[in-house]
Amino acid sequence: MLRAANSFDPVMRALLLTAALVGACGAPDDRQPCDAIGAPMLPPEPLPTLGASDAADLYIQRLPEPTTTGLDVAIHYRVGPMLDPALEGSLVVVVGEQESPLALFESDMLARAGRIPESPGPGFHTLLASLEPMELERVANLGDSLEQRLGPSEGPSSRFEGRSMVAHAEVGDLDLADGEAGGLVMVPGVVYVPPALDVSHGRALMITHPAVVQDPTRTADPCRPGPGNPDGAWTFKHLMKGVSGDAKGGDMTKPWLEQWSKDWMLDGDDIPERKAQMHGRVLDAWPRKSGGVELDLDQAPLRLAAIVNRVDLGTIAEDGSGPGYGGTIAAGATTAGELRFVFGVQDPATCEMLPFSVIFEYRVPISDCEGTRAWAKAWLDLDDPSAAFSEQWREQLEILTESVVASSAGTPSLLHLRTNEDALAPDQEMRSFELVTNGPNVLAREPLDMTPSDSLHDTIGDADVANFVDVIVKPTLSVGGCRAAFSLPGWIGLHPGGNVFVSETSFWGPATLPVGPAELCAWHRFSLETCNGCHGADTGTSRFHVDPRTMPATLSRFLTGGAPHSHSTVADPRDPTRHWSFAELTRRYQALQLAAGRMCGGVPQPGAGFLNAIAALGPVPVSSSGPNPGEWELGPVHDEDTALAMFDAFLDLDAPMQIVSLRDFVREAETFVH
Repeated sequence: MLRAANSFDPVMRALLLTAALVGACGAPDDRQPCDAIGAPMLPPEPLPTLGASDAADLYIQRLPEPTTTGLDVAIHYRVGPMLDPALEGSLVVVVGEQESPLALFESDMLARAGRIPESPGPGFHTLLASLEPMELERVANLGDSLEQRLGPSEGPSSRFEGRSMVAHAEVGDLDLADGEAGGLVMVPGVVYVPPALDVSHGRALMITHPAVVQDPTRTADPCRPGPGNPDGAWTFKHLMKGVSGDAKGGDMTKPWLEQWSKDWMLDGDDIPERKAQMHGRVLDAWPRKSGGVELDLDQAPLRLAAIVNRVDLGTIAEDGSGPGYGGTIAAGATTAGELRFVFGVQDPATCEMLPFSVIFEYRVPISDCEGTRAWAKAWLDLDDPSAAFSEQWREQLEILTESVVASSAGTPSLLHLRTNEDALAPDQEMRSFELVTNGPNVLAREPLDMTPSDSLHDTIGDADVANFVDVIVKPTLSVGGCRAAFSLPGWIGLHPGGNVFVSETSFWGPATLPVGPAELCAWHRFSLETCNGCHGADTGTSRFHVDPRTMPATLSRFLTGGAPHSHSTVADPRDPTRHWSFAELTRRYQALQLAAGRMCGGVPQPGAGFLNAIAALGPVPVSSSGPNPGEWELGPVHDEDTALAMFDAFLDLDAPMQIVSLRDFVREAETFVH
């Protein structure tokens, strides 16, 4: 039997949600105003502003002479506290995957020993690499070109832990003259902040402009007066033909939609049928081709709502794996993320826009530093007010989208097809489908990413969920913060959700409150990555982040921050005294800028034997909770002579070079799903 989305007593609900989340929309003037698509708004919470040097986490310095293996720059990374307290203060830090580890060495120690000319100061560790001078120039030129197109940079940038905005930071200058003189060059994380941030988002990240989603040559809408092209590059028909692997696509569409016509069981999760409304509002009125069986995709009642660039979802490996070996630090993302199309379903008989979105999610088939940089730069070039939404601009957008859609025909580049609706039944429901290609291509049900079954687990007080949060999520929290990196390996006693029910009050929480700060962070990070938390109380969202019923689509406050250069403040549904700040499109724009400004340089790839070489000199500084196939002595390296011997062993390595993004090659691992 299905449980309610949050099955706990009304008094408890009132205590948790408070007036910040329940019952204030459309209320009298003495209450908070309401967003068009979310819960009542709290005033934006003031955030601290960091100076440019305080926010800087990367410095680069040319070595006086290249090493014998051709390494010519010292890359200095600010390394935060380690998750494993035993590794705190180690002079050597291992990063990357177990099969291809690298070591970072404390910058102050290397400067004292004369191994590098200068250190940025405490808290930094150094990696030696190879970098062409033009790579730094690319970063400087990126900021200059944006300023020429968009005007002077506006205000500070933003700092995020996960999806939560935690501070602002002054935008630092990249002074190439310092580098030419052999000095330290501070490489800011963000080189430019657009003056009209929301407009920039709409050109390079979340494209909802009617000139695009109602383009007469690339889209079709049987309910729209005027021209359209059912074979256009941004139509449901074109995308479905691509994933079906044939020239029709209708043969795949009807069986996919018929999956709402009966009850299903997926990995133990009950998925109830929604047949009456699926047929009554969608299938029965969908025009057929001659013969009356196959759906006519020329008349597909799906209207394009958005084209979405998700370069921020780049992963460490092309298969989506990660994070790295040995604690909080991992090799940076190498893939180019995802491309998404959001459609809204219409009632074919009445042309009413239904509360029903369909989202195609593609993996961008790029996994190298230069390719990812070129992909991101091409999207950033769309942020051009002189050309935006013109025919030439749309041609460039089509080139980008077709490079993914055309290459994905019949292949697993379609990661997911997702739906979000309450058009077929009163409860809002989300489902996910995967492309199965071992035979005729079909769209098959799949569990929702990172979301437990809400029919087998209570969203409040479930013991298995609480155990997962305590054992898996909490240990990955950044020290003193709320950044986390976790996955659901084997689900550790959890059952994945074959579907999930969502409301503005849905979230995952513990049985008893209050909880300590670390526990609250862990619950927040876990719940935020679930479908029902992200589309519910954890973000202050009601129903949709991209509402396809309006033209253009209405975006949630979680995405927009409520206003340009601002952020949305949401009370934690588990503890209303704790507030979270969101401006998701600002985070994504910064990620786009970082990807477009990548410095692609060479680092040695010594192989797993490098850890054996370290082990011969002293303890191996990786987390004791990780694998130890070499039966090494694990622990921090505090002796400088030992650490310098390890550094010299690194210099002596005759290892192949790999081109990586040095800007984000070393980062704190984080989990992002949606």
